Amino acid sequence: MRSACCLPLNTALVYAMLVLPLAAAPPHLIERATPHGVVVGYQDTPLQPWTGNKYHVLDPARPVPPTVVTSAPARVGAPPSDAIVLFDGTNLDKWKPASWKILDGSVQVADHESLETRDAFGDCQLHVEWLAPADPGDNFMNRGNSGVLMMGLYEIQIFDSWPGHRRQIYPDGQAASIYGQTPPLVNACRPPGKWQTYDIVLRPPCSSMTSSSKKHVSPCSTTVFSCIGTRRSWARWRTARFCPTDRIRPSCR
Repeated sequence: MRSACCLPLNTALVYAMLVLPLAAAPPHLIERATPHGVVVGYQDTPLQPWTGNKYHVLDPARPVPPTVVTSAPARVGAPPSDAIVLFDGTNLDKWKPASWKILDGSVQVADHESLETRDAFGDCQLHVEWLAPADPGDNFMNRGNSGVLMMGLYEIQIFDSWPGHRRQIYPDGQAASIYGQTPPLVNACRPPGKWQTYDIVLRPPCSSMTSSSKKHVSPCSTTVFSCIGTRRSWARWRTARFCPTDRIRPSCR
């Protein structure tokens, strides 16, 4: 899955991600009918400055990403020789202690608990495979709602946003979106109960400040924590691999 990730790291981003949880009253969920089905979201949330204040955070009025039909992802083989295997289906030695459980070669999210890498990384390419529940029950948000959190700021969303669903989540909450900020370039989600896969390429923006000027420096090595957490429902993972970004490849596999 592809996600737009070349965005400025600024106070507007922090504002958009932090003001929503601190609001005095919870946002009011609304629905918008589209040719793709009903899209749910909010319009009493902060406006996003990087859209020219055209859209709100989690706004159902944002354009729906086009659908791309993908083939079934093959189970990955041996990792590249320079890859750091964060999870291979057998143990969580690369992660800080948590109550997540390994089941049949995959690890299942523990409710309301994050899993964080022991080590910090710089610019990276992270290969992840995940599975949302085939039957989420009656709660619309129980579609494997979780994500990969980079730098404590960028959450790459995990969610069953298969385009065949009658009800769809707001575009900046679909799978592969930068949650609450930017929709994915396409909706490549496979049907419920199927393994999904994507590679996250992160090159965080970095600035060099002097007394008279501010200069953008790129690329820049920045501390990154790959955290995987959940809010309301379970998701399962079977592969997570880190590769250095000086040799970007089609997939870190």
